[in-house]
Amino acid sequence: MGTADGSAEVVLIVDSFDGRDMYAEYFASRGLTVCTAVSADQAVELLDIVKPSVIVSDLVFLHNHIDASTFISFIRSRPEFDLTSIIVVSGYVREEDRDRARHCGADLFLIKPCLPHTLLGHVERALVSHRQGSRLKGHWTSQALDRRHVLRAADRDRRRYQPGTRPPF
Repeated sequence: MGTADGSAEVVLIVDSFDGRDMYAEYFASRGLTVCTAVSADQAVELLDIVKPSVIVSDLVFLHNHIDASTFISFIRSRPEFDLTSIIVVSGYVREEDRDRARHCGADLFLIKPCLPHTLLGHVERALVSHRQGSRLKGHWTSQALDRRHVLRAADRDRRRYQPGTRPPF
């Protein structure tokens, strides 16, 4: 998906086949031009050809030579991507994960699972910002939402491993 002239509105870098295809197909069905990459390594090669308005990336890539923090910092070091918004979508919900994404140059951090229409809304805001000559002015995911996800996961784990409790299945 992408165009012959090297333009794409969105580049998706998601190592999960299902997630990558789900987002790409949903965005394309809404009229966006999308290019995909499986890894940061592949994305670096792609970004030599394609100049997107928005990059959507995982925070952690499996089986990769470049981690997401290095990749995002690399993108931020290239002047041709000054107006490109970077949205991180991650299942890692700790505050230090969000801070790591922010410090390396991401504009927005969203927690997985992230429904396609929710991500599309943020991508569309980023596209408007790009057309207006700026990057997405993201409000970072609220600490309350992060805490709620972390507490829910901790509570689930606590129940799962207490002696005398039954497995949830």
